[in-house]
Amino acid sequence: MPDLRLGVYQLPQAEARLVRALVALLSADSPQQGWAYVENGPYDAVLVDSQFADEPQVKELAPAILTVAPVGAVDADDTLPRPIRAERLGRWLRTAEQRLGRAEATQTVGMPAFGSPGRTTRYRLRRWPPAESVHNDPARVRMATMLSRKTLSIEELSEASRLPPEKCLSFVQTLRSLGLLTVQEGGAPAPTRSEARAQAVRPNEAAPDARRTLVQSFRRRLGI
Repeated sequence: MPDLRLGVYQLPQAEARLVRALVALLSADSPQQGWAYVENGPYDAVLVDSQFADEPQVKELAPAILTVAPVGAVDADDTLPRPIRAERLGRWLRTAEQRLGRAEATQTVGMPAFGSPGRTTRYRLRRWPPAESVHNDPARVRMATMLSRKTLSIEELSEASRLPPEKCLSFVQTLRSLGLLTVQEGGAPAPTRSEARAQAVRPNEAAPDARRTLVQSFRRRLGI
């Protein structure tokens, strides 16, 4: 569970949303990573626009500060040149985590913790996720496409995409953390493939009884 809190200071909204998406993606790819994106302090680390990095209050925001610099800037230890990339951000977060020590971090959780959904919980994609959360992964693109077309449970998404339920759940939790899903609770769970096949067989099983009843009716009418 994430226990390190990452925030931003004076970044453009588009970049702040990008950082949020990247942190969610890194968390989905590596559940043991300890970072959560949060809107409000206290923070363990903060990404700061280089134009505001020299402001006196910046040093008071968090123990670890990462300066987001213009394109072409030197990729120094605590400097992140634009454009912001998942690989570079992830590398710095791992370094910062080691530097801080998770035992000294704030113990509040910034991202909502979603429990394991039941079979009656279904999801529908409200809008297409940012490219960073899909990450050119054909499996994620397939799941996102299915969720954009139909409301699905984790089990239904797993069967339709032919992907493990754990992978589907991880991706759905990433989308939920980004606020991209409509969640539908309750309702009768959809039958699994095996249940559907069993239901399809039952009418045929009842057919011999129906034929016997029809023959008996004819016999009574004919007095046989």
